[in-house]
Amino acid sequence: MRSAFLSVCLFVTLWVAPVEAHVGPRVWIGNVGGRITTFTSDNDASPSTYTPSRVFATELEDLGGIFTTDFPGYEVRRTGGDVVGETTFAFDIDGPALYFDESSGSYITTQIMFGPPQPGPIPQLAISLGSEVRATAAGPVGGFAFFTFHGIGDHSHLSYTLLGDGVSASDGPAGVYAIPLSLRSTSLASSETFYLLLGKGVEIDDELFQTAITVAESTLVSPVVKGDMDCNGTFFDAADRVAFIQAAVNPSAYVATHQGCDILRGDMNDDGVVDGRDVQGFVGEMFD
Repeated sequence: MRSAFLSVCLFVTLWVAPVEAHVGPRVWIGNVGGRITTFTSDNDASPSTYTPSRVFATELEDLGGIFTTDFPGYEVRRTGGDVVGETTFAFDIDGPALYFDESSGSYITTQIMFGPPQPGPIPQLAISLGSEVRATAAGPVGGFAFFTFHGIGDHSHLSYTLLGDGVSASDGPAGVYAIPLSLRSTSLASSETFYLLLGKGVEIDDELFQTAITVAESTLVSPVVKGDMDCNGTFFDAADRVAFIQAAVNPSAYVATHQGCDILRGDMNDDGVVDGRDVQGFVGEMFD
């Protein structure tokens, strides 16, 4: 069964990639204060603006009853990425596959949605590159290195395949699935968990998919609380001012001394970095 599945993944990778390898959505990668940060862009073919994001969406393609895609691609920001050449990135699956339950308007695990006492199989999602394959499970799953950044324009594509019966590349229930992922490297702190939303039989512009994206952004991803630089729930106090200065002047030190606190709380102008250009916004909010 595993060898058959690997053959399918290899077929998908080799058949799809030459057609669309350079066209389609991206998970843009940047270094913010020594931590991997994920971004969307205003135009993935020719980006000019990057926005920190932890929700990405795409559709699974039907290849003869196998639902798969090799998008989004992964690429270091073409400007302002601040990633050293020869940096190798790996991914991890941070938890079980999720399914958007339209009736409750929430994400639940595929185990709860389709497992006992329901009679159907429990769908999973497999991530592959060549002969390397990792499938979602009941908890976190270690991934593998898949992308080495040499210079601007380098990118990599993983393939995502729906295992409709839980173990093999096959049909499965229609709807919007979500995979929690993170990126890591040896030189940067790991990214926060981001979510790849995959529509099976549901197009991105469909109302269901748009609702699934909105719910993911409001429930799966904790919103950044601007100004609360020490994560104590109080905004723009003396401790926040000290932490903001540290984040702007020495972001690596901020990340080291405020572990678990998102440095982008100080990104007042939403350009994906914390620097002197955020001072005016921070001071303005402080005295508002």
